[in-house]
Amino acid sequence: MNIAHIQGRLGKDAVLATNEKGDSFCKMSVATIISVKGKKETNWWNVIVPSYKMTPEFREEILPQLKKGAEVHVVGDMGMPFIYPTPNGQNQCSLSVFAQTVKLMTEEKKETTKENHKVFKESTGFDQTYLPF
Repeated sequence: MNIAHIQGRLGKDAVLATNEKGDSFCKMSVATIISVKGKKETNWWNVIVPSYKMTPEFREEILPQLKKGAEVHVVGDMGMPFIYPTPNGQNQCSLSVFAQTVKLMTEEKKETTKENHKVFKESTGFDQTYLPF
């Protein structure tokens, strides 16, 4: 099992859907930005929240706020990459995460995250905001 932690912005509003078995789930598209050789690139993640993870709190408080542009932090099981050809003949990769937790990033949570990065860097000397690969 590969656990993914992603933090990014929603590319569109989250959607409640139902599969052919009648199970409901929430799906969302999350954009993350990475820097590769000084050039910024956007990775898109398909995030699925299964019905058994959609608590009443998630449905009533979080889901209505999962709108385009909202910043989220997702932790979940990473699916296998799916590679497909685009209409112009290039290969594209689709990345999926089956969410265990989804948190909206409020200003308070963003400050806590920044402080955690600072403490980590000071204690280890490693800057986790820059990974050279």
